[in-house]
Amino acid sequence: MFKRSLVMLLAMVMVLSLALTGCGGGAKPAEEAKPTTDSGEVQQKVEQEGTEVVKAEEGAPNPALKRDGAEDTLVIGTSEAKGIFNPIYYSSSYDGYVVDMIFKGLIERDIDGQWQPALADSWEISEDGKTYTFKIKEGVTFSDGEPVTAEDVAFTFKSIADPSYDGRYQSSVQDMVGFDEYFEGDENGFTGINVIDDKTISFTFKEVIRTNISNFSMGIMPSHYYAFEYNDIAPLKEKMEAPMGAGPYKIEMFEAKQFVKVTKNDSFYNADAFQIKNVVMKFVEQSTEAEEFIAGNVDMLAGQIEPEKIQMMEESGFADKYNYPRSGYGYLKFNTQSPLVEDPKVRQALQYAFDGQQFVQIKFQGLAVTQPSPVSQVSWAYTDDIVEKLEKYDYNPEKANELLDEAGWAMGADGIREKDGQKLIVRIPAMPDHGI
Repeated sequence: MFKRSLVMLLAMVMVLSLALTGCGGGAKPAEEAKPTTDSGEVQQKVEQEGTEVVKAEEGAPNPALKRDGAEDTLVIGTSEAKGIFNPIYYSSSYDGYVVDMIFKGLIERDIDGQWQPALADSWEISEDGKTYTFKIKEGVTFSDGEPVTAEDVAFTFKSIADPSYDGRYQSSVQDMVGFDEYFEGDENGFTGINVIDDKTISFTFKEVIRTNISNFSMGIMPSHYYAFEYNDIAPLKEKMEAPMGAGPYKIEMFEAKQFVKVTKNDSFYNADAFQIKNVVMKFVEQSTEAEEFIAGNVDMLAGQIEPEKIQMMEESGFADKYNYPRSGYGYLKFNTQSPLVEDPKVRQALQYAFDGQQFVQIKFQGLAVTQPSPVSQVSWAYTDDIVEKLEKYDYNPEKANELLDEAGWAMGADGIREKDGQKLIVRIPAMPDHGI
């Protein structure tokens, strides 16, 4: 009854991610690694973020080492990917994992969340803050060996602006000069995208917005492979399951409902930083993923926040556990058009009526903390001065009752509040696997 009643109330929870990996055997020693970030910097970051590392028992046998290809293949247990392996069309996180391995954008975030060059060698911002000019690295190629050019970059962003585009990333281009004209039928009207030469391209925005820079992390697509006629994007969509990019890996095999396999792209400009030859995303059921790990069928489970499963895997004896704050949070939101919760006092009352601390302890057993803001606690936007100004909704049933009284929801004889003949019964749709 306690768990069921919790779904009726709003919670905002910052969850600690847990990655469990099978250790031992064919992995290369840490000192041979060539990370893109200095190892000392990584260690310092780990210590700053309070990452807990629990090493496996010395000498505990890992059954995964007996699997064929274990010496050069990492198998990750994950939920099923849909096969939409395209940077401008994918919608699920699991498809996104594949996209991130196969494609690279002009820029990417480093370990501190700061923007750094990726396919771009450098960039400049105009004095008025509206125009971004990028220089593409010399020698970068797509996985078929063709060079990455400014035309490929322009093609990628114009694809999102095409009138026939039906994906969800239009916000990446809609604030650029000329988007409206291009989208409404003028094929030559996208004046905000300017190819200067083979390795130089500029983008001009209508307004100066802090987040404009983030648009350029979009994975760049080769125009020669994904080519389509203006206002007919169908040929691009036909290649969802056979992607081609300029990232560290390239697609080798996709079996629907079973797995995705990618293999190292040796032509990638920073290929030496990636020591794992093959990565397999094996689709496993949430109900049996712990057993898959213990049996050695998968090497890693990322993002685990179920205490019972974590305990099972730790007891296997061969698992390393990495417990760290993730860049995400869980929440429930209100439909403010509903007459039941359109009054802010009712929404505030539901907040005060929810004991977030108790929820965290019971559901996550210490693997999560509450937060007052819809911004991840590891985000640059989450700062102490902003948090101090936010309204805090600590558990306060007396305050909740007071607000409901003020909103006109009187307590009925059956213990349920009502107003104008309507009972205050809030319904919340939720994914059953999440167990709330």
